Amino acid sequence: TIWLVLTCLLLGLGGLLTFETIVERDALWQREGERLGTQARVVHDHLAHQLDATNRALISVQHQAAEWRRTPAGLALATLQVHTLVEAMPAVRTMLILDGDGTVLVTSRPEILGKNFREGAFFKNAKAGGDPGKLYVSAPFRTSIGSWVINLVRVIHSPQGEFAGIVSASLD
Repeated sequence: TIWLVLTCLLLGLGGLLTFETIVERDALWQREGERLGTQARVVHDHLAHQLDATNRALISVQHQAAEWRRTPAGLALATLQVHTLVEAMPAVRTMLILDGDGTVLVTSRPEILGKNFREGAFFKNAKAGGDPGKLYVSAPFRTSIGSWVINLVRVIHSPQGEFAGIVSASLD
């Protein structure tokens, strides 16, 4: 009889501890879910702000690109402008203007001036899409210097409406 009472007490205590553990686990899941949701909103808002700011910078460069190519000092002015934009936007690693063949005409990184990126997915996708009103976003990729980036790209058209190149910003 004493063993039966002791067994019942132990089973009751075990049941109580199990119930308490389940309640605590559910509360933990709820707290952590809310915390994760808050963090996701913060990241979303920050990323949306970065994308918007970078897109506006790309639109500015896109609209000035044709003029820069027409004047003798235009490419030097464009280089100064993209360098200034990169310095002002910490998330942007590099900004480029590529011609219709994928050759870098203007860059914030002098070591890649004159390189050709016609085989890059970011260039191919923008050229195939061809819509100057669209922001093209690349899949993450590793650059030639080993950094992981995402490229935001806008298409540049000639005054005749033909594909003339792209303006691109690489985000860390």
